[in-house]
Amino acid sequence: MAIDNVNVPIEPFKDIELSGAVNRSVGQGASFALILAMIEADILNRPRYVESKSTEQSAKLLFSSINYYRPYPLYADEKSWKSADLTGQSFHQNIQDGLLWQAMHPQPLSIFNQPERIDDEVLSNCDIYTQNRVKNVRDKSIQVDETGLYDILQKIA
Repeated sequence: MAIDNVNVPIEPFKDIELSGAVNRSVGQGASFALILAMIEADILNRPRYVESKSTEQSAKLLFSSINYYRPYPLYADEKSWKSADLTGQSFHQNIQDGLLWQAMHPQPLSIFNQPERIDDEVLSNCDIYTQNRVKNVRDKSIQVDETGLYDILQKIA
């Protein structure tokens, strides 16, 4: 069992959804609401089964073909500062023009693309999944061995 970036094993029973906690709490209103709130919102950081290379490549091609909008840059460069000036000018002239310009030319999400630059105060206000992700504690994927089922069946028979 390994993940994409770090070779640390994950135990499926530690994940809320994979352990079956969501299914068991369906009839218990408050417990169900609490467990749903505890599931990490960002699906890309949830544990997932490792896919084959061909499946990964086809998923990336599909995502790139349906995503028509420019992605938000992760950090500011020289072009971003010029774009910010144009955004300010377009907002000053007309709000509708400014909103259109901002949708067509998204501003960077941060000045630097370095997680170690996040203040402790900001990080402490994030949910536990984000804090763990920054600390590289949490796994993301589970390695599946389909041939293991045959070995189990051989031991039973």
